[in-house]
Amino acid sequence: MDAKKVAKGAGFALAFVVAIVGAFLLGGGADLGRRAADEVSASPATTQTTVVTDGTTTTQPPETTTTEAPPTTTTAPAETPTESTTGTPVATLTAVLSGGNFSLSGVVPDEATAARLVQAANVAYGPAVTTDLTVSPDVDPPVWLAGAHQGITLIPMISEGSITATGDVVEVTGSSPNEQYLAAFQQAVGATFGVSEVATDVEITNLLPPAFNARRKAGSITLTGVLPSDEIREIIVGGASVAYGPDAVIDDTFVGEGLYTSYWMYTMPGVFQLFAAFPDYEIDVTNGITTGSLNDGANFASGSADLDENTKAVLNIGIALLVRDQSLGIKVTGHTDSIGSASLNQRLSEERAEAAIQYMLAAGVDPLRLVAVGRGEDEPIASNNTTEGRASNRRVEFEFGPVQLVTAGS
Repeated sequence: MDAKKVAKGAGFALAFVVAIVGAFLLGGGADLGRRAADEVSASPATTQTTVVTDGTTTTQPPETTTTEAPPTTTTAPAETPTESTTGTPVATLTAVLSGGNFSLSGVVPDEATAARLVQAANVAYGPAVTTDLTVSPDVDPPVWLAGAHQGITLIPMISEGSITATGDVVEVTGSSPNEQYLAAFQQAVGATFGVSEVATDVEITNLLPPAFNARRKAGSITLTGVLPSDEIREIIVGGASVAYGPDAVIDDTFVGEGLYTSYWMYTMPGVFQLFAAFPDYEIDVTNGITTGSLNDGANFASGSADLDENTKAVLNIGIALLVRDQSLGIKVTGHTDSIGSASLNQRLSEERAEAAIQYMLAAGVDPLRLVAVGRGEDEPIASNNTTEGRASNRRVEFEFGPVQLVTAGS
């Protein structure tokens, strides 16, 4: 048997954070439903790679990349995959999420499948990802393999645990706050892996959802809500202090009892850094549902709906949110200054919103998850009596949340 080892470990610095934003949103999104993991978030990452060669494990020093690369493949000693009752080797896969860290291991039939799985893991859980996959052409592709790259992203729906697929059997273990979350998780796993039954060993904790709100405005960020532990509170408040400076953080959070821990909490430090492009934003997590808005970060030249590079960079953040969480939609609202007629400004605001939508569509976002709205000159955020104020008013803003909520009544 010709087997190859694919090994990749990640211990990224929080400074490289674009790839983790949707994992935060899965704090609501994890409790809401499934994510697309077949798209790659192109973002800088420092990666430490473990290479297994002739039975010897070595660790290579970190290196910086600008896009998510395929998994490193090296020749390794042959491994014997699990065999079916007929003696035919079978593919296996084990995905584990625990304490904010994700690991992936198993045996798959080809390098393309391994690359797709590693890519999905990094998009969903980076930077806290370790993968260890064996490529063996002797195994037959099982029915669950086609959707496995999406299925491994589902674990935050219950809080933490594992998914194991062997042959034609898919099993899940872990803990879930309630039966409703577990039922949604089981249904999503069955549909994604393409199996009719999922073996389940999940503890129901009956813990309550945390509540959290982050509001950045006028140079400071205010954090409110009730969190499950001192450790989580330190992670979140400390992350805001690193991103914006301790003097800019107003901390009104506290620790409560009987609350569950969601994966998004571990990724909040990176979210704060990523959203630093927006001087005005809000993120809210209530009853397991994440909503929010990104304001005053994408601006236009006078009379123009053309996207400049800064606006495209801001739009890429919106794209990252949607790539990482399939439950989310975004409403893009265009605005203008007060120069010109009201009817002309209304049309221009619509064109600005539509230009942003077209940019996101070109990146592969489903049009059903996007809404364009124009508000003309009616909602300024600064005075139209100054050059600077008019520049601030020529903008698009984003409202994100569950698709049905964002698109309703638009």
